Amino acid sequence: MRQIERLALQLLADFPAAVPVDVTSIVEHHGIAIERHPFNELINGFYTIINGQPIIIVNSNHALVRQRFTLTHELYHHLTDG
Repeated sequence: MRQIERLALQLLADFPAAVPVDVTSIVEHHGIAIERHPFNELINGFYTIINGQPIIIVNSNHALVRQRFTLTHELYHHLTDG
């Protein structure tokens, strides 16, 4: 099993099985604030730390499914890049 698959299973083990997966709750469970801002279409979102607080900022102009993907992608950076 690849590292990404193990990580996904660990994350999902702490949350009720549901479709779609409640990505927002998983992100917030890890102490990450979520902000949504209207950016141009080229920016999906990003992960940053401001005054010690990890934050994921996503493009509110994108479809919700794209915002969920961006949250998940940026959560991966938080968990693996430190």
